[in-house]
Amino acid sequence: GIPALMYLVDYLFGYFVRNSLIENAFFERYGENGVALHFLNPPNWDKKPKTSYVYVMCPWISKYQWHAFTIFPEPTKEGHTMLCIESSGDWTKELHRKIKVPCLRPLYVLGPYKSPFSDAAVTTSNAIAVASGIGITPTLSLVLNYAGKKRINVVWVCRDPGLVEYILHKFDIGAITKKSYAFIFYTGTRELALPKDLPSNIFIFSGRPHLEH
Repeated sequence: GIPALMYLVDYLFGYFVRNSLIENAFFERYGENGVALHFLNPPNWDKKPKTSYVYVMCPWISKYQWHAFTIFPEPTKEGHTMLCIESSGDWTKELHRKIKVPCLRPLYVLGPYKSPFSDAAVTTSNAIAVASGIGITPTLSLVLNYAGKKRINVVWVCRDPGLVEYILHKFDIGAITKKSYAFIFYTGTRELALPKDLPSNIFIFSGRPHLEH
């Protein structure tokens, strides 16, 4: 009926209008289980996309599989976007296997689409964002979106040392959260290789947090 027709029209509009070929996306591994992806924003995107997600298709893995990932602004390049992909399922494990060294490869992105962490997510001037593992990516997108506008304290629980190290070296978390605090609870076993000078508003603890306290 009408709902099915509306769904079909929406799908076709998104597929043909929001579908972009990225000819030279930059792929690199981080840590032991992750791949970071960087690309120049397509011409039909806003200069600074809000907190959003995209569907990604890598034709050199499968031409029929699309997977959703949170995007956030590339911190070192204006007009660029990046995302982090953790190796967990068959598709992400195959991606990790193929990206042995930093390289340029094509991919398609469908979107961006607003995520639940978009502008309406935070209705107060002070908030706490709690994330675990790769869930730091939508949290980072949220914090970047509200940087300088609202105070968002971050609580991040992670056991992947490579992801913690990559985020702390890639992003100036102290500057992004300069009016708030970031609490990182590391639950892995390997010792972290941290930046020499961590900002005073970033705190790293070993073990799980006691959130009830």
